Amino acid sequence: VLGFGVWGFDILRDITAPQQGEMEIVVKGFQWGWFFDYPEAGVTGSSDLVVPVGTPIKFVLESTGNNKVLHSFWVPEWRVKQDVLPVETPEERRIIRVTPTLLGSTMVRCAEICGTGHHSMRANVYIVPQDSFEAWLAGEMTIEEIVAADNIEPLPLGANQ
Repeated sequence: VLGFGVWGFDILRDITAPQQGEMEIVVKGFQWGWFFDYPEAGVTGSSDLVVPVGTPIKFVLESTGNNKVLHSFWVPEWRVKQDVLPVETPEERRIIRVTPTLLGSTMVRCAEICGTGHHSMRANVYIVPQDSFEAWLAGEMTIEEIVAADNIEPLPLGANQ
């Protein structure tokens, strides 16, 4: 059992280590939805999660709003799920790292029962080419235009990201 613990710790350390060139996105869970902030680009309050394919992403998770409750950031296609906690200081926020490898679309879901609107706590996720991502950040393209231009299709369930 001790051997599995050491092995598991090694794997956890590897997958949570900072990656060169990673982009930070602040994920804000509230009753009953998600907002995504892109601090490096000055974009705040996006209701869609838009990320460039092949770029390491550092998600910084926090519960926000008047009724701060526990949520869980879950994207099954990326095989990630992490609790989103009410925090008092930035140092208390949870972090999860992902590098999306496939173009496509999926959903962020809340996997923690957080109240009467829990069932509707979802947000669209779009994994797009870098140039389209930059155009979206700059307000030059809408997500609908990107989906059409880049032929963004839903990811198959269990897509290995």
